[in-house]
Amino acid sequence: MSDTNDHRSTPTGNGVARPAQSNAAVRDALRPIIAEFADADTERAYRAHLTGHEADRELLLQTLGIGVYLSYSFLDLMVGGALGAEFVMVRFIFALPIIVLGVLITSFRRYRRYVEYSTTFGFAAMSLSIVYMIYRMPGQGAPPYIIGLLVVMVFASCLMRVSVKLATPVFVAIAATYCVALILGRHFTANEIASGYFFMISVTGVAVVSNYLQERRSRQKWAQDVQRKRDAARIEQLLVEATAADRSKLNFLSILTHELRTPLHQIIGYDDLLRNQVSKGETDDVLESIDQISTSAHGLLKKLSQMLRYADATAGKLDFLVEDIEISEIIDCLGEKHAASVSGKSISLDTSGVQKAVLRIDQHHTSYALSNLIENAIGASRRDTKIVIEGRIVDDFYQLDIADQGCGMAPEKLKAAFSPFEQTDSARSRLKEGLGLGIPIARLLLEGQDARLTIETAEGSGTTASVRFLLAQRAGDAVDLKSAQS
Repeated sequence: MSDTNDHRSTPTGNGVARPAQSNAAVRDALRPIIAEFADADTERAYRAHLTGHEADRELLLQTLGIGVYLSYSFLDLMVGGALGAEFVMVRFIFALPIIVLGVLITSFRRYRRYVEYSTTFGFAAMSLSIVYMIYRMPGQGAPPYIIGLLVVMVFASCLMRVSVKLATPVFVAIAATYCVALILGRHFTANEIASGYFFMISVTGVAVVSNYLQERRSRQKWAQDVQRKRDAARIEQLLVEATAADRSKLNFLSILTHELRTPLHQIIGYDDLLRNQVSKGETDDVLESIDQISTSAHGLLKKLSQMLRYADATAGKLDFLVEDIEISEIIDCLGEKHAASVSGKSISLDTSGVQKAVLRIDQHHTSYALSNLIENAIGASRRDTKIVIEGRIVDDFYQLDIADQGCGMAPEKLKAAFSPFEQTDSARSRLKEGLGLGIPIARLLLEGQDARLTIETAEGSGTTASVRFLLAQRAGDAVDLKSAQS
């Protein structure tokens, strides 16, 4: 054992540092200009929501938009005159294939994340085809088509889900193309050009603002829905924890009355027996009765000490004196300690597979934790079986395995074994004594030393408790790193 040691306090298990500001507020904050979540992960989650739950809605609106756009072909024939057939061809041969191709591609689940692009290309193709018709129309023929352009842009900005940074440049480009078409169209008067500019700038402004507000409201509503789900899940978790706490208290009371009542009855019974023997002058069996009283009293004291140790460990009141310890020495001491219990059940305890290694641990707490695991293995073992303890260096760790040949545990029973005051049988009917604190205490004591406890078991195949310790050198490096960070 070296003279190098350090002191650590056991973690409470719930001492999580709280951030200076709410995580939810940071996560759900929106960028003021582009109306997107400032947190990249949140924005990706929102996009995934659009391509998942909202994809069918977008496809339906795209189909509806195509229907509205094609319905204007009747207006082409009514006011287009000799150009009517040309305008219909523009709609059906130029614009429609582009729009339908985008819709068809994004209808596949694999490409649904591109649905806003197909929407953008779609209303851009619609708008440009209408601008072309305005340019081609003779004087006094263009105004009805301006209404069509307005419908397309308002429909896209108010109903479709297109990001601001994608929709705004497209709206501006459409407006610019329209304004250029008015200048190039020699048949437009100055008043028509001026009014057209004013109208188009107004429509573009309305479309951009509507799209911005739509995107912002959509994200806020989604964030509120997600937060409500988080709150509901948290409430459900708290209810489960509260129910588990109530069950744990009931188990505690039930087990406590059983475990304390049995030794107390023995003490009272042997006390009455002693009194009767002394009053009758029969002193031959007095020493045996005193031994029984002492055994019951020590068993009762052990259970009370176990409960106090668990309370201190969960409250973070235990200190760890960490030193460089040879693990094989601890295993040898524990073998001697449990020799009587092992021989009483005709069980052999094999520790020959424990390789020597120096670990930085608290000798007292480690011995107590491993003793609990060995006691559990003895209690679960059948007569004339073997408990094997093996230890070896794995990578930069030392792994200690305690394997028994008992009946094993089902998964639900294994989960209960890590919870305090949990028993596989009821307190009135179970065959094994104990408070159900062996494994919970062992885990707390080991985790306080940066060790890790895992249990592998299966019904009928026995149980193996594995503890992974840090080697002395690695543990020292970890302590130095924590000191530097603090």
